[in-house]
Amino acid sequence: MTSSTRTGGGNRWLWIAAAMAAVAAGVGLGLLPSSAAAQESKPLVLAVHPYLPALEIERRFAPLARHLEGATGRRFEISVSSDYSAHIKRVGTHSVDIAYIGPATYVTLVKTYGREFFLLARQETGGTPTFHGHIVVAETSDLKTLADVRGRSFAFGDPQSTMSHLVPYYMLLEAGVKLDDLTRHPFLGGHRNVALGVLSGDFAAGAVKGDIYEEYRARGLRSIAVSPPIPDHPLVATRTLPADLRAKIRTTLLALGADPAKRGILTSIQPDLTGFISAEDSDYDILRRVIERLGRENTR
Repeated sequence: MTSSTRTGGGNRWLWIAAAMAAVAAGVGLGLLPSSAAAQESKPLVLAVHPYLPALEIERRFAPLARHLEGATGRRFEISVSSDYSAHIKRVGTHSVDIAYIGPATYVTLVKTYGREFFLLARQETGGTPTFHGHIVVAETSDLKTLADVRGRSFAFGDPQSTMSHLVPYYMLLEAGVKLDDLTRHPFLGGHRNVALGVLSGDFAAGAVKGDIYEEYRARGLRSIAVSPPIPDHPLVATRTLPADLRAKIRTTLLALGADPAKRGILTSIQPDLTGFISAEDSDYDILRRVIERLGRENTR
């Protein structure tokens, strides 16, 4: 009885060992999914801040996503954040892989979460690595200068927006106009909302970035002030993206401007987008000074 029990137990352990070996062989042959394979089957998330309606952003960035898929062999999913603050949180908590982000939003991201992110590239528009914003009024308005805005209503976009809030707020302060000098100054959520609010007469003035001003200029929008040049929008990677993929995506982005056949990928994002160039964190120091100035004003 004792001998029989030992023999049965031995056979049982031999059977278990054989089964484990078969499973291991199956994994080695690719018969069972490995964690690495499962990870590679997941799409990479390209998150974009909501500077335009979500469907339009998805349409604009679709050619870039498809191009990156061809270059990397990975699927890409475009995801538009609900607002600028949500975008900062998603990128800051590494809930996305790549992010297209506003310059001031990038500064806030690094200030809040530290320098844990990788600058892949930044936009070049019209052949220059900077862009401008405009303080705008209706064509028929009597406002001529920033000082004239005192005592009138003013429309901002999003609190975290570079060109629909932070830089124009700084411009107003430099012109001697404080928020208390305005009759009202709400946030309308986006650049187009600001343009339409001014054109409709709901607001005497407002702030938009350059391409939105050009889009609505023919409809009666007039610029009374132009911002200083600001380093353009960067693309950043979070630590969820492996180093080899980061390098491949960066190389792919930097090569776009040199290939005339890829021009449509760029102009789909923005009509005057001419390429992507290398970016350094120090490029955005000018915005850090703007934000510090606004912070001092808000604590008075």
